[in-house]
Parts: sequence; structure tokens; C-alpha cells
Amino acid sequence: MPGAKWRCGADSGAVRSRLALAAAMSALAWTAPASAGAGQGPSQAGAPEVRRARIVEKVTHTLANRERVRRGIEPLVWDERLARAARDHSRRMAAAGFFGHEDPERGTLSRRIQRTGLAWAALGENLHQAHGTRLLSAAHLGRAAVRGWMASPEHGGNLLSDRFDRTGIGAAFRADGTLLVTQVFAALRLQLHARATLSARPRPHPECSGAGRCPLTPRSANQARSLRRSVSREAR
Repeated sequence: MPGAKWRCGADSGAVRSRLALAAAMSALAWTAPASAGAGQGPSQAGAPEVRRARIVEKVTHTLANRERVRRGIEPLVWDERLARAARDHSRRMAAAGFFGHEDPERGTLSRRIQRTGLAWAALGENLHQAHGTRLLSAAHLGRAAVRGWMASPEHGGNLLSDRFDRTGIGAAFRADGTLLVTQVFAALRLQLHARATLSARPRPHPECSGAGRCPLTPRSANQARSLRRSVSREAR
């Protein structure tokens, strides 16, 4: 899409990582419940440009999840706390005329999300900027943005990362019609710890029949095979 730009950032610490994405989609009007919280879709607003931005958010969420589900990855749950932070970043970029992951006044992604009180273990963020959008539908903007990300290994990797389980998206328009979209991804501390604990558990050995509890782990099965080979050699 002519005049479109994407930015993606990553910055990992001990248990942290920053990634991200953003997009836009279908011109169907969509209204969410007014109350905020995780699991809801973007909320509808009043003025035409703001209402159009809310549709862009909804479409971005839908298209991102469609790409994930298509590849067998769990869809991202909408989190209104992340959405408010994403909208604030997009609006500040629109008003201050910058385009980047670091706000000159409010700092990095992690500092911005700390304001929400969210206990996160991993964060990610992708930015999208498109010029000359006045005659384009939200659906067209969304498709162009997601196509661009999926064509980029870096952005596509962010969008398809199974490290994240929730997202919030914020869109805003400058006076000249330039679209700015911020998509924030997060994994909560407790949920990330639970996933790590599950993945660290011993897995049943393929030799187990599957009926009842399998006494063999890969390590114990290897030990059993070594013992059988040793007994067989002694018998010969």
C-alpha cells in the first residue's frame, strides 16, 4: 500500500520481551459493551473519525486472530487496559508528529504499560502508519496492513508468537488523514509461569500404550532399554 510504514520493536530482559503489531479491517459497524476489562472487543465512540478508528481496531484484532487460528495458534484475547494504552500512544504520535516505539515524554513500551497496573511477563508492540487514507475503507486499511506484516519475517513472527495471549489495539488519524495504529501484546506473569511449568513436566514415553498412567518418562525408558541390553549381553 503506497505511503504505508511499519515498525516493530523487540527488547528482551530476564523474563521480558517487547514485540508487537497493528493493523485495520472491515467497514462493518461494531459496538462493544461500555464496560472495560479483558475479553471485550474495542469500544465504539462518537465522532466519525473516532468511530472509524474503532472499526480499524476491531478489524485489526479480527485479522490478526484469523492468521493465528489458521496456523493452529490460540487467538489473542482483547484486553481493554492494553487498548487504552495503545490508543493513547497512537493519539500522541498523531498529535506530536512522531512515529516510533518510544514516546519523547512517556518513554518505552514497558514504562507506558506500567501505568495500567498490568502484571506482565512479556510485552510486544507493532506500529502501522498509512498516508492518504480518506477514501479508503477500514477493511482495505486492515487487509493492507496485515498483508504487509505477514510479508515481513519480523512482523509476521510477532503476530504469530504463542508467547502472547492478550492484546489491545489503538488507532488514530492525523488532521491530514494519516492513520496511526498501535497493537500491544502481553502475557501475564502468572499465566506465563503456568505455561512454563506445564512444558517442564516429564512427557509420557512413546512406548506407553496410552491406557492408564504411563510409568515411563523418556529418561526412565532409556535407562530400562540400557538395562535390557546389558542383561541380554550377559546371557550370551
